[in-house]
Amino acid sequence: MPTTSTTTATVQIHVLAGAQAGRTFTLQQSAFTFGRTPDNTICLDLETVSRQHGEIKIENNHWTLHNHSANGTIVNKKRVTKKSYKLGDQNTIIIGDQRMFEITCDPIISDATASNIQDDAETPDKQGNKRRFKIYAILGAIYMAIILGLFMLLSSMSSSPSSSIADIQSISPALIAKEIQEPLAKRVPDARLLQRALDTAQEQLALRDTEPDALYKAHVAFKQALSYATDSRLSDPFMNRLQQQTREDFTGILSQQIQSAHDHLKAKEYRAAAAAYQRIAEMYPASNSSSVYDRIQHNWAVAKKNMQKR
Repeated sequence: MPTTSTTTATVQIHVLAGAQAGRTFTLQQSAFTFGRTPDNTICLDLETVSRQHGEIKIENNHWTLHNHSANGTIVNKKRVTKKSYKLGDQNTIIIGDQRMFEITCDPIISDATASNIQDDAETPDKQGNKRRFKIYAILGAIYMAIILGLFMLLSSMSSSPSSSIADIQSISPALIAKEIQEPLAKRVPDARLLQRALDTAQEQLALRDTEPDALYKAHVAFKQALSYATDSRLSDPFMNRLQQQTREDFTGILSQQIQSAHDHLKAKEYRAAAAAYQRIAEMYPASNSSSVYDRIQHNWAVAKKNMQKR
């Protein structure tokens, strides 16, 4: 299986077709996608382009193109279907019979390569010290694993079968705020898609009193708008204030609801806790990639399990 470098490299993209033809963008990331839908890094709003047409990312210290479309992709006059294609310094991407964009890839030096160069320059004494340090670190890790195993064994022996209340996972306001404020990855600036996201945000804000997840959807739409902006803030002062107020309102309400559910669970009021976590899940339909969502689901399961025992 190919290994993917964590090194972030620079590529220049010159768009040749679509609404943004003639524009050049510089991206600094290890992977990006192209296709017809707005959630792609490079949005090519053309009928010949598939919704999720392809992806370009770093593999084994080289930029490679992966085609995800049944129509295929032509790179440097070579058709790419299922097998990935290793890009050169200068590349032309063609879909159908139309040249879509040109991509210039900068040289990549991975973290592993840089580390090997540094290791080769070290003296024998330093290399010996490093080996000894690794041995001590391994022995220390084994010792800590043994201690941890004994601790867990003693804890399980001293706890009763109904002690699943000890499995409650804490969800601090700081963790909630960090997750909600995490921005989306920057995309190619697009005023049309930015305005579409702002329209969606305002539509959801109008439904916040009737739809439990409307405030969350409005917050996500504002984050999408910011990902298409040229700056870290929205250029419209009113929209910028509205975005910040929406984020603060959602953070405060979610933190309050989670704390209330947590208090019910600690007090062994399992039915009230389960109902509270259900309301949270309705207002915060996140995903398994969310740390806060995972903890909400875990605590909700603890509440339902103990409620069934009673």
